[in-house]
Amino acid sequence: MTDQYNTELTAILLELDKLLPQLKSFIGNFDTTVMKSGINVVTDTAGQLSIDVPSEMSNIDGDNIAKKVRVLDKLIHDRLDNLDNVFKKASTIESHLKNANSSYTSVLTEKSKILTELKKSYKH
Repeated sequence: MTDQYNTELTAILLELDKLLPQLKSFIGNFDTTVMKSGINVVTDTAGQLSIDVPSEMSNIDGDNIAKKVRVLDKLIHDRLDNLDNVFKKASTIESHLKNANSSYTSVLTEKSKILTELKKSYKH
């Protein structure tokens, strides 16, 4: 059974190696878009995104940027939800591995730190 858990955990680590850079890219694209366009983005307590477009920006440009920001925000939140689920599954597997071998050391620590930093960086 331990071999199966190790195989599953290896697959999860490969998935994290794909998902974390994607999240970083989405956040970077979001930040760049907001900064370059001069828009103001705020999320209210209900999680709704509010976008204020500079008055000198045309309605068409404002609408296009607002759409892009909303799409990026959705991608970021979808990726965060996906990552949270992957980490929960990995944590369960690691619990089984720890039960089988008390000297087992988590391989998720560094990836968890990366996710925490990415979450902190996505503030608006």
